Amino acid sequence: MFIELILISLSFKIGLISYKSYKSLIESAKAQDSFDDALLNIDRLLKTQMIKSIEIEEKGLSNNGKITIKYKVDHNTNEIKEKRIFLDNTNQKIVLETYKEGKRKGVNVIMREVSDFAIIKKEKLYYLKIKNNKGEERVLCL
Repeated sequence: MFIELILISLSFKIGLISYKSYKSLIESAKAQDSFDDALLNIDRLLKTQMIKSIEIEEKGLSNNGKITIKYKVDHNTNEIKEKRIFLDNTNQKIVLETYKEGKRKGVNVIMREVSDFAIIKKEKLYYLKIKNNKGEERVLCL
């Protein structure tokens, strides 16, 4: 009976430790997924075939940096669509705004819980550094 009690308590402790580890891994995976999704979305936007121009504003005193991408809407017309990627400081999220003919047509959230969105220039290359509220950061070469 005593041996059974020891085995049951050990089994319970192992189960509890396993559950706690599983829960922390799930939280970590959710945070990493949002990073991966944001970087893939930004990378996809910067490598589309219909791009006419890309303007990059580095981090300054008044802002955290902004990426403006101008696309041709159609190969046969000269109509331009503009997309802006920047950090909304008040809501701590990376935002994608779409403009057509100078009017804002849509707003999408690329990533939430972002503390820093910095564009840094080193020699001829630009780097985008994103840092979340938990202190994790990723860098993407633009």
